[in-house]
Amino acid sequence: MQCPVHDDAKAFPMHTFPIDRTYLLLPVRTGDPKLRVALDVAGRTVREFDIEFAAEAAQFEAVLDVSAYAGQEGTLRVVGGDDPGLAVVRLSDELPDAGGVYREAQRPQFHFTAPANWINDPNGLIYHDGEYHLFYQYNPQSRNAHWDDRPVHSASWGHAVSRDLVHWEHLPVTPIRSGSGSGIVDRGNTAGFGEGDEDVFIVFWAGSLSYSRDRGRTWKHYEGNPFLPRHADPFVFRHEPTKQWILVSFIHPDRPDDFLFYRSNDLRNWTLTNQYKGKLHECPAVFEIPIEGEKPRKWIFHSGNGEYLIGDFDGKEFHEEAGKFRMDYGMFYASQCWHGTPPGDERIIHIAWMHGGRFPADMPFNQQLTFPCEFTLRRLPEGLRLCRQPVREIARLYDKVVVARDDAELKPEGDLLKGVEGDLFDIECDIEMRQATAVKLTIRGETVRYDRSKANLHCGPREAPLKLRDDRLRLRVLVDRASIEVFADQGQVAITHSFLPNPKNRALALNVAGGAALVRRIRVNSLRSAWR
Repeated sequence: MQCPVHDDAKAFPMHTFPIDRTYLLLPVRTGDPKLRVALDVAGRTVREFDIEFAAEAAQFEAVLDVSAYAGQEGTLRVVGGDDPGLAVVRLSDELPDAGGVYREAQRPQFHFTAPANWINDPNGLIYHDGEYHLFYQYNPQSRNAHWDDRPVHSASWGHAVSRDLVHWEHLPVTPIRSGSGSGIVDRGNTAGFGEGDEDVFIVFWAGSLSYSRDRGRTWKHYEGNPFLPRHADPFVFRHEPTKQWILVSFIHPDRPDDFLFYRSNDLRNWTLTNQYKGKLHECPAVFEIPIEGEKPRKWIFHSGNGEYLIGDFDGKEFHEEAGKFRMDYGMFYASQCWHGTPPGDERIIHIAWMHGGRFPADMPFNQQLTFPCEFTLRRLPEGLRLCRQPVREIARLYDKVVVARDDAELKPEGDLLKGVEGDLFDIECDIEMRQATAVKLTIRGETVRYDRSKANLHCGPREAPLKLRDDRLRLRVLVDRASIEVFADQGQVAITHSFLPNPKNRALALNVAGGAALVRRIRVNSLRSAWR
């Protein structure tokens, strides 16, 4: 189909043009030959990327955010090839087909995606003055993973804010061009990047830092960058007992499993205090958490794939006591917690990249994040374990109670969800197994299945060990258009799964095998879109 043209869009007849609008829109048709295209500003190449450029009959438009170069002159050129008709590229202050964005058939409706293009790791998560700030790895020039757009590495930090962790407002892409990192609020301007005692946002990336004095809307790079050359994925947090800032990182690309701990008083000068080797890989994070229902607190040290250790941290060294364990058995990577929460709210809230999902080439976006979850540290019969549950704010999306049953017998020939159809749900169930050997929840053709004999929980092709308490299967399942997130036994076990169902199949089903079970409680809430 032809891409719509907005009244505010401006096509330029030449390849050199004034950058006076937010987005550069490039027509794409899947299957057309790939071109390498470069954008030059002020005499230097600021973007270079591959694109299946369509001079006519485009399927959709790729979006390049050029707001960082506003007021300057840009030149678009083909690298090492002939011009296929770049004059059809447009500038606009609106996203292409803005009325249809977030209404696409495979678009997640309550899991975060960018309006267009590739995203991956969440970065620099900050809460401040009523706003949750979500920064994330973003490719502003294509649907490709940014590490595939070479020789120029196009990783950028995208930015969105929310007041409730459910509804998000997109802000301009930041000037940070880097891989993963973290963020803090320097309350009272102790590091001196601001003026007086104002609060300053500081984000850390690739052994460097940037700071903002206006709630993340504009950024400046520290003149001392990089203060830790070759360091990747820096995670910074405050250790109150020693009144020190702590930074955890690794040397890229040589030693992604060896984490270095640094301390600082001023966020500028860092002293190496310790090195941790061996059990974790990339994207480190360290935080303190109370044991549920007890006074003691423990420290969690986790890495990109969701594996974690439990122990103590004295300001210099992490003292491992238990682990490693897994917080998720599915498509889950680069989890990070928000720095700060609203007054009186002591939850530890995190989000991750739902890595490995595949979306059709005619969708303008690529990849999604998990739904925000709360961490709790629970004492189970086998010891302390980190558990995850969706944040309570999801109730803001509740539309209708589709199913509400208590103490319902379910036989092998029965289906407790017969006739239920849809694509957005929050499902909770508590099932006493009794004679049943298996329980199967079918969601638009994909299955969540518990096998009693093997004590395994499955979601699609993924599985996790799960020993039932009191012979009862307790599940919480979030269903979006392109994902299923399963939380068992109050989040003791979780499986994140991305899938693309047949659009004609919208049915749910709940069945058992081997004998009857008793469904103590089941609630199925349909959900509204977070984008409408």
